[in-house]
Amino acid sequence: MPDIFLIYDSADEYWRVRFDDVFAHEFAYRFVRPDAVPDEGGEFYGRELHDKGYLTPETVALVLIGPKTYSSKKVDWEVAAALDNGGTRPAGLIAVRLPSHEDYQKTSVNPRRIPQRIADNLRSGYIKIFDWTESHRELESRLYGALRDAKSRAHLIQNTRDLLERDMFR
Repeated sequence: MPDIFLIYDSADEYWRVRFDDVFAHEFAYRFVRPDAVPDEGGEFYGRELHDKGYLTPETVALVLIGPKTYSSKKVDWEVAAALDNGGTRPAGLIAVRLPSHEDYQKTSVNPRRIPQRIADNLRSGYIKIFDWTESHRELESRLYGALRDAKSRAHLIQNTRDLLERDMFR
């Protein structure tokens, strides 16, 4: 089973807890609490995630996308770190729209309502976006698909944006 690094904004703590309630007994995952992220130094923080084993070639970074996630520097920094291969294969990456997101269960994605680094990689074909599910089988399938994509689509990664220096709306 792939390792999961859960990426979320502090405004979506409810969904992080719900993820734990639904999936913790079947999937091992790690995350960094928003209050543990440094105020500055996004590049150093990203390297630290690799050094501490949060992001490895066997990891899938699962990004919970709520209404304001696009404005979070923590999310931007963690997504950038997942896409950075650090000399090895990058982590897999999945974006999950939460039921609280305006585009939940819509057939199209408004790129202005999701983190821009995620939007870049949706356009390039490197990652996929899904809606929240509580199906263990469905999540497992998505995790393995993201690992396959990390191997076969790494050349499609778009990770050249500058890191957000601050949260946009806080």
